[in-house]
Amino acid sequence: MLRSVCFKNFVHFKEKQFLDFQGAGPFIFIGENGAGKSSVLEGIRRCLHTELSTSVSSSFENDKLSYFICIFETEPMKKENDAGSLKKENDADPLKKKGTDPLKKEYVICGVVVIPKSWEDMTLRYKFAMYYPERNKPMQKHLLCVNTKDGRIHVHAFKTPGSKENVDSKQKFIKAIFENTPDIDECIETFLLSELDPARPIEETENEDGPLDLLTNRIVFTFPLRSIGPLQWSESERIRHDKREENYAEAERRCEIIKSFLMDENQTRFDRTKEGQIFKALTKSEAYSFGLSDDSSNSDRQLLLNGSTFALLKAPEGILEAKAFSILMSGKQYKTIILEEPDRGMHPQFIERMVHLIKQYESEKRVILTTHNTAFISPWTLSDCFVFRQNYNECCIVSGKAIAMDTKKPKKQRIFMKKLRLLTSDHLSDILFAKKVLFCEGDSDFLFITELKQQILSGDAKTICIFKGDTFDYMKLEDSLVELTIVKLNGKGNTKLCQSVSKEIKLDAFFLLDKETGGKGEKFGDDTNVFIWKYGDIEDMVIKMCMSNVKLKSDLSEQNVTVNLDKFQKKKESNEKLFLREDVSIASIRTGVKLILEQCKPESDLVSFIRFLYLGKA
Repeated sequence: MLRSVCFKNFVHFKEKQFLDFQGAGPFIFIGENGAGKSSVLEGIRRCLHTELSTSVSSSFENDKLSYFICIFETEPMKKENDAGSLKKENDADPLKKKGTDPLKKEYVICGVVVIPKSWEDMTLRYKFAMYYPERNKPMQKHLLCVNTKDGRIHVHAFKTPGSKENVDSKQKFIKAIFENTPDIDECIETFLLSELDPARPIEETENEDGPLDLLTNRIVFTFPLRSIGPLQWSESERIRHDKREENYAEAERRCEIIKSFLMDENQTRFDRTKEGQIFKALTKSEAYSFGLSDDSSNSDRQLLLNGSTFALLKAPEGILEAKAFSILMSGKQYKTIILEEPDRGMHPQFIERMVHLIKQYESEKRVILTTHNTAFISPWTLSDCFVFRQNYNECCIVSGKAIAMDTKKPKKQRIFMKKLRLLTSDHLSDILFAKKVLFCEGDSDFLFITELKQQILSGDAKTICIFKGDTFDYMKLEDSLVELTIVKLNGKGNTKLCQSVSKEIKLDAFFLLDKETGGKGEKFGDDTNVFIWKYGDIEDMVIKMCMSNVKLKSDLSEQNVTVNLDKFQKKKESNEKLFLREDVSIASIRTGVKLILEQCKPESDLVSFIRFLYLGKA
């Protein structure tokens, strides 16, 4: 099973990243498009056999060392003498203090390294693999050469005769990548540069079985939809009646997971009983029975659904994804399963069941997946999530463990899941998937700001007076709002904690507070991202406008929008809040917000708030 990965200067990632996959899983990659999720899966493939990785990856900075390293935990060694004993100079096992018994667990450490301008001004690419604890075989080393004409990779195994291993450097390297020590970057670079020093003479050798061969059949990937280019549309000639069978045959040839499973009649690769149990538990249905026709050779047999042909056209996409998932989970050799967006077409209940099934088989399989579906995110999956963030062309990753509970901090500063749920009204997925968040205090604020955002983005507000002058660049205002997620803050006094959480997950966060909460001399960690209503709350802002505008008050009353002048800067009951009367409709809210915007003057508190959203600071 894949235990962890660490990498630096790889594709979109400039700084060192460390991802720990120890736990029940599933391990969930979330983040916007282009934030590097697929790049990490690409890096894992790069560390394996060339058959799984037919090209090379770029470096973020071409003039600096780049690496991607994986640690796989394999089955315990069957015979002690097969593994060989640790060399005498390695008896001081760097991990023994952590309770890792070398005779009970075995690991494969493998990776790719790019050393820029390392030989005759050429950039050299290497792949390496080694056992831990050591067997009687040295580290596997390969030099990767890319053919400039066809882009194919040519792999040359080599050794460095007469070289002496730097035991101290190796021990520090192993300890660093297993424990993510503070000096991990230095330890990795020192060890890799000493082992793969291009200045040392090398001797080409035959490719021999080694650590990478051990992993070949134990890890499986699914590829994204774009890998086979199946995007269809109504203008396609392929949907014509005379093209139907040809189009179906082409699609069926690519449906390799289901066909491979059905052709494995002797169950050498898959456990059919387990697959059936998983599929039924996932779909809660017995309405879909897949099979193969028996009137031709194996390669030409057609997929059947409930005994009928055109199975791929008749089965819902979510069912096909569920079938593929259950098949991979039933694979007898697969220990690590990596899935790109396995939830296509799935109902949210399917996704919830999928998470439970993965946890049920945690001792047998390690599942890593990418998704844009919020149904995967809950307080119970958060610690196994990795949030991918993009800042211009550079990406970074935040571990969910850092959000759920950071045990390295003093007890009072730890962020516990229960408290995080309470302060965000369980809008956890909204926060993790967001690029920018506005936390607002009450229902009235939430309804008003949500409608304000919609009117600005739809262009309805363009004709309103305050947006016609030089106060705002309307297009820039739209850009600032289109990325904004609005979340209601549950409970007062949680601003500092939310600021801390947002900083932890590298999220741009802004806060809209009542003066009652923010006006008591309290200092926040970052006051520039906090806006406080000048007169008290959003109701007081509207009441202040109505004091000098009788028509506005009358127009709002016609929309059942509450405006009570006697409650200015006083506590208000629920039915005295702006949009919270039972007879207020969505249309009333829409019209009410528009009326307020139309009567708004440049010196009003509302304009100050819109400027806050526009500039991103108070």
